[in-house]
Amino acid sequence: MSPISEELPQENPSQQHFGPFTTNEFNLIGTPFGYRDALPNGTYQVRVGWMEPLAEKANEYIGATFLETIGTIDVSPYEIDVGTGFNLRLFKILGLGLKYHRLFFNNTMVSFSVQADSSRRDNVPLVPESYKWRPSRVIDRVINLQGESGGADVFTFEFQLRGDALPVKWQLSLQHELWDVDAAGKSHVYEYTNDVLIRSQDKVSQLGVRLIWVHPLGIPINPILENQYWYIQGTELQKDALTAGLSFDGGSYSSDIKQNDIEINMGFWMLHPRLEDRSILERMIIGITWHYQLKFFLTH
Repeated sequence: MSPISEELPQENPSQQHFGPFTTNEFNLIGTPFGYRDALPNGTYQVRVGWMEPLAEKANEYIGATFLETIGTIDVSPYEIDVGTGFNLRLFKILGLGLKYHRLFFNNTMVSFSVQADSSRRDNVPLVPESYKWRPSRVIDRVINLQGESGGADVFTFEFQLRGDALPVKWQLSLQHELWDVDAAGKSHVYEYTNDVLIRSQDKVSQLGVRLIWVHPLGIPINPILENQYWYIQGTELQKDALTAGLSFDGGSYSSDIKQNDIEINMGFWMLHPRLEDRSILERMIIGITWHYQLKFFLTH
C-alpha cells in the first residue's frame, strides 16, 4: 500500500482517454543478507477500475480533471488484501485518494501483549522487545503453526503533488492509514507489508519523494531516486529507505492499449528499528517491480 506505487496516469491532456482498465503488478523486496532483521516480501496485485472525466476542456498547462474508481486484490505469502477506492486528480499536479482495504491472515497473524497499565515508560511507548518481532522469529512461529487467523480493516487517505522540471519528473506523496486489527486481547501486531510493529488500533503515516530522469531522446531507460519515510503513531517507531534504480520501459502497443515496464532498485535503510547497530551493507535493500497495464479506453 505504498503511496509511490499507485501513481496517477500522466498522459498528455490533449490525448487523454477514459474508460475501464486493468493492471497487474509484481513486487519483490529483500536483502542479500538473509531475513534475520529485514523481512523479504513479494506481492502480486490485480487492479481493475474506471477513469471518468470531470473537466474535458484540458490543455497542457492545466491538465485534465478526472475521477478514478478502483478495486484491488493483493496476494503475498503472508496475507490477502482486498480493497476499493477513489482517486481524484485536480488539474495537472494535485491528486487525492480515499481507500478501504480488508486484510486476511490465514494462520499467519503474529500478535503480542503488553499490559495496558504499563503501555508507557519514561514517556516512551512500551513495546515488545525487538527480537520478539524479528522476521526470522515471526516466520518460525508461522512455520511451527503458532500463528493466528484474523484480519484487519485499513482506511487510507492519500495526497499527491507531481510535476515536471524537465528532464526530471517529480512526485511527493503523503499517505495516512487507520488500522483496526482483529486481535482480541492483544496489544500489538506484526505488520508484514511495512515490516514493522503496530498497535492493534493504530495510525501509520508515510511520506514519499520520487524523482525520475527522462531521457530527452526518448531512450526507454530512466534513472530513479526515491526516499520513503514511515511513522507509526502507537509505537512511535520510524523507518526511512533511500533507493536509486532504473526503470525499463517495455513500450506500448496498439495505440497505448497495452503498457509494461520493469523497475530495479537498490538502496539502504537510513532508519530501521532493528538495524540501528548494523553495518551499511547489512542495511542494503534490493527491489524489483514489474508492471503491466491493459486499457479499454473510451476516447472523449
